[in-house]
Amino acid sequence: MKRNLRVTAALAGAVLLVLFGVAALFWVFGQIDQAASARQHSRLVAMRAADFLASLIDAETGQRGFALTGDDAFLEPYLAVRGRVSGQLGELRQLTKLEESRRHLDAVRPLMDAKMGELARSIQMRRSGDMAAVGALVASGEGKRSMDSIRTEIGRVIEIENLAFEREVARFETNLRRLFVGIVAVSLCFLLLGALAANLYYRNNEHRLRNLEVARDIEERRKADETVRRLNAELEQRVIERTAELKTANTELEAFSYSVSHDLRTPVRAIDGYTQAVLEDYGPQLPAEGLRFLQTIRHSARHLGALIDNLLAFAQLKQQELNKHAIDTNALARTALDELGAPWPSRQVDLRVADLPPSFGDPALLKQVWLNLISNALKYTNKRDRAEIEIGCLKDNGADAYFVRDNGTGFDMRYADKLFGVFQRFHRAEDYEGTGVGLAIVQRIVSRHGGRIWADAAVDRGATFNFTLEKETKS
Repeated sequence: MKRNLRVTAALAGAVLLVLFGVAALFWVFGQIDQAASARQHSRLVAMRAADFLASLIDAETGQRGFALTGDDAFLEPYLAVRGRVSGQLGELRQLTKLEESRRHLDAVRPLMDAKMGELARSIQMRRSGDMAAVGALVASGEGKRSMDSIRTEIGRVIEIENLAFEREVARFETNLRRLFVGIVAVSLCFLLLGALAANLYYRNNEHRLRNLEVARDIEERRKADETVRRLNAELEQRVIERTAELKTANTELEAFSYSVSHDLRTPVRAIDGYTQAVLEDYGPQLPAEGLRFLQTIRHSARHLGALIDNLLAFAQLKQQELNKHAIDTNALARTALDELGAPWPSRQVDLRVADLPPSFGDPALLKQVWLNLISNALKYTNKRDRAEIEIGCLKDNGADAYFVRDNGTGFDMRYADKLFGVFQRFHRAEDYEGTGVGLAIVQRIVSRHGGRIWADAAVDRGATFNFTLEKETKS
């Protein structure tokens, strides 16, 4: 009797475990569904933000064409965009669920109004034939500052949504693992429940049904094993499908970024080419102010072209196959210095290059790392009477940590977490040229080589960029 009571108590406990496990599985399924929905939502917000920025760029392009030619045909993009950008921004703010994104979008509203107002004034001035007023408005830099600020805010929104997308991907994968563990645990509880029930029934009918119960217990165990195998097979298939969905989503995002950058190349090159042709063929006939306008257009087109090239390079890095082998790091760094024009006779540069240990990786990509870091050091020391640039290597937890150190303008370490993001700039473009993509490219190359990159700096006291690489694995 006591033994039967113990078996009954164990059976009740197993039932409670099964009920708890089933409830946990329902919860995990809910979490997986929420993560999938949030992931798709973040991707949609990022794409809508890019569409909004493209609309403003179309409006600005149309206004510039009209300002230069007076041809109303150039106003078609502006007129098409004018009535919908405000609605686009409002829809984008309602669409995002992140307060940080909403704060950046709220900051865009007055900037957008100012930009559209500036475009409208410029068009009105051009219609009235007041080219001097148009030139003064362009020279004031009001439109450029507004557009740069809008790009920064929208770029931050896209970055925030992409980070949210990555978090939801991680949450999705974590819950898939939980689901697998839960299914196995519930299956084991079912096995335990079946075994206990069979045991109790067997003991109560031990003398009458011994042979029958043994056969039934074996059959139930066989069915339970089949259930476990079937559930495991279904789970593996779902994991494969979800993984494929995630890969597709990442591929679509990369393809979108690549397509936008690639499609912009042709019109930007056309702008640069036509302005050069105008300067060469009609330059002597143009007033000084007109020549300055054309030079400004060419400079902006080339800057945009460089930005597009960098974006394409950044987008292609993820798919580019790595050709890894042992590298003479000293020779690689020296090649980068030579390509950058060392020893720079027009400047006072104190260059110190220590002996660098060999590394392992793709030489072409790692040369780009050295080129970007050294060119940054040159750029941010150009206001020093005597620039100091040091290239070396230290040990970091047993790993070789290569570094490039300078005595340039430095930056505030409070913002170091934004340093390697796309379009992140800590200094004004008027002071230091650049596209805001170089360090993002460096971070992606180092990451693909299994390493990490970090910086130490202080305002007006220089900066040091350090990076490690994965060691060669011995086969």
